[in-house]
Amino acid sequence: MFRKALLLGVLGVMGCGWLAAGDNPTKKKIESWRQTARAAATLVQASIKCDVKPKDAQVFVDGSLVGTARDFNSSDHPLYIFPGEHVLEFRHPGHESYSTKLNLLPEQDMRVKVRMNKVK
Repeated sequence: MFRKALLLGVLGVMGCGWLAAGDNPTKKKIESWRQTARAAATLVQASIKCDVKPKDAQVFVDGSLVGTARDFNSSDHPLYIFPGEHVLEFRHPGHESYSTKLNLLPEQDMRVKVRMNKVK
């Protein structure tokens, strides 16, 4: 709810109300709006850098697949997640799954380092 209100507020501040029938904003302007909206949405989120081996391990948040560890292994591209309690899980064929419970705070930056053990 807060995120939606924040996003709508940002879009309102950016002047989306000026669009009238027949107006055609440029791709550059649309991309600028998207970047501003993304930046506003990340203000209240926590970020997790996933330092996981193997790098192509699947990443699950609260049971939903969100990508691979490689997708979220840098400070430039962390996993953004809303504050609160979450279950973070890594799965890879031939390896034991790793799962941990997190209680994240707004704007918290975290690094998760995991070396998954091969199944014997």
